[in-house]
Amino acid sequence: MLARYALPDLQPAAEIPLGSRVSWGPHVLSDGLLIATEAEELLMVGQDGAVRWRQKLAHGQPAGAPIVEGDAALVLYAASGLARFKLADGAELSFVELGQPAIEGPTSMGQRLILTAPDGALLVVNRP
Repeated sequence: MLARYALPDLQPAAEIPLGSRVSWGPHVLSDGLLIATEAEELLMVGQDGAVRWRQKLAHGQPAGAPIVEGDAALVLYAASGLARFKLADGAELSFVELGQPAIEGPTSMGQRLILTAPDGALLVVNRP
């Protein structure tokens, strides 16, 4: 469950059933939260507490913090690559294979992104 509290008095609001324990996030985006669960799902929870979309994790568990770019988010998958998702419905717009694991990022650097590998090396990739 995801606990919610009303502002400014922090009174408990209705809990949000996630279906499994959280494995990544929650990450605050412009209009909600992005969360991955141990059930291998990625979901977006809106500010109103409604689950806007839910989908299977096609590339393994996410890592790092997502970057929001307009109506899309960039999400790093630790074992595989970097994906761009449409925030409105969770549709995967693009994916770039990294060829090695990464544990942190992405961080913007102009038209490219910087990711961190487990050994501390910096990976520079084109935006997907």
